[in-house]
Amino acid sequence: MENKSKPPMTAEQRRFEELMTYFVNNTSPNVDFLKAPDPPIPAGECRYCLKVDDHITQLCPYKYDVPKNAILGKGCSVQCVVCGCRFRDSCCAQCGHTRGRAILMDCRICGKSYDHWPDMCPQRDLNSSFTCDPYTGYISF
Repeated sequence: MENKSKPPMTAEQRRFEELMTYFVNNTSPNVDFLKAPDPPIPAGECRYCLKVDDHITQLCPYKYDVPKNAILGKGCSVQCVVCGCRFRDSCCAQCGHTRGRAILMDCRICGKSYDHWPDMCPQRDLNSSFTCDPYTGYISF
């Protein structure tokens, strides 16, 4: 009897299998699936551009130049390469330029990565006199 190996799985097949395994192990009939945590990022998927098996996250070209109206991963946003402010919609909120780079969210207050920025952290001090608008760069004390 010959020992035949299975052909390698495609990226879509691997992602489907990972998601099915995740939902089988992390859901029960009485749990609302909308409140379940996000499934883990599949192996080989870029956190910036969401391409699978094309490149690793650290080598994504979106880190240096994001095409206009590109779809980004949930845990990143676009920063203007001219003034450094965050984008609103498809252009910079401060200077109006459309050249931007993708940056991964990282909260220095609670330590969560890929979820939110410090200015949106639920644990931030709301009574602080310090305010910052990351979209325009406005800071006040």
